[in-house]
Amino acid sequence: MQESPRFFKAWILYTLTCAIAILAVGAVVGLVVGVILGAAGCTDKTLDFVSHILGIVLGLSISFYTFRWAVSEVLFSQPAASQQGDDAGEKESRKEHISADDAKEKSWGGSDPWGDDPGR
Repeated sequence: MQESPRFFKAWILYTLTCAIAILAVGAVVGLVVGVILGAAGCTDKTLDFVSHILGIVLGLSISFYTFRWAVSEVLFSQPAASQQGDDAGEKESRKEHISADDAKEKSWGGSDPWGDDPGR
């Protein structure tokens, strides 16, 4: 149940950002398309059809990218303090791994653990 506030925050961020972006982009693109098609002498039906198709394509695109951004920003982001802790733990883990490899190499008597080196 502790995840619910994060999901709610992501949903609110997505909804508000998406609505504002779609309204702004739709208004600008609608104005440009309306002026161009109106100047070209297109009928109202043609203008409606082109505007609807562009609206659907732009709306879906904006919705998808806004959703990706909101989810990655809220749900998959970690505080800076925990990332530093993870980095320190990861570095320590790498050191342990390297030390273990060095110990194995020394116990096998070299870099050829299976004894396949014909030069020995």
